[in-house]
Amino acid sequence: MSVESPCISVCELDENNVCSGCFRTLEEIGQWPLASDIQRKEFLRRSEVRGQLAQGSVNRAMGESDGSVR
Repeated sequence: MSVESPCISVCELDENNVCSGCFRTLEEIGQWPLASDIQRKEFLRRSEVRGQLAQGSVNRAMGESDGSVR
């Protein structure tokens, strides 16, 4: 079973060439069609981390707590 693309058709790259929709890098997006399932899973793992970091940045910018105790 093939690993499905995380693309949600919100394709806009930031200053670091990371898509604001799926959080894959431009390089990962370009490699996706020929990548093995193992590579795709690694791309997804990295994109999930980027997405979590991005959400934390948005929450901090809006003055929302990230839930951690300080």
